[in-house]
Amino acid sequence: MGPLANFLGFLRNNVRILNIEITMDVSSTELGAIQEVYPLACNGVCFMHQEPGDTHHNNTVQSKIIADLKAMMWERDRPVFTRELTAFISENSAYPAFLQYFNSQYLENNAFMRWFAAYQPAMYTNMETNNYVESWHNQLKTTYLGRKRNRRVDRLVFVLVKDVLSKYGNNISRILLKVGRMGPEERRHRAREMQAEAISADALNK
Repeated sequence: MGPLANFLGFLRNNVRILNIEITMDVSSTELGAIQEVYPLACNGVCFMHQEPGDTHHNNTVQSKIIADLKAMMWERDRPVFTRELTAFISENSAYPAFLQYFNSQYLENNAFMRWFAAYQPAMYTNMETNNYVESWHNQLKTTYLGRKRNRRVDRLVFVLVKDVLSKYGNNISRILLKVGRMGPEERRHRAREMQAEAISADALNK
């Protein structure tokens, strides 16, 4: 088992995390490690890291391809998505090299189920990128480690246990108690509440 598989095995066997949802980059290595430890895991591909870049066409065609892919990525109705994908392949039949790459990297072996919204469980629809993880990683390096090139593992563990853990727990408690500034998910939830409150009783009775 590689390092990632060992880490996931630790989460499963020691921390007892038996079910997991992972949003990852387009990486066969990561996917293999995840499936080795969590064969039933729901693996999503970060929407910010999955636009196929190997098109080698003029800018107009490339822009059209990217726009079509983005539209398909966010489509949540499976029949509509299937029609759009069929049309996309047909429209780009003049570019066999691109379609071969697209098929091998993004469609074969049910790969499309990891990056099209239509195949993502509804409970994970707010987990479309791994940007939160990358943002927090930057915070860890900048705020807690001071951008110092200290590669000692014991130093990292010390910082995580002594500094990060308590503040992270306090932040979770603050969010649960709805104290302080709202996060992205809280803002979306509040926006839905306001939309619901704006509907008049007369409109509901019609």
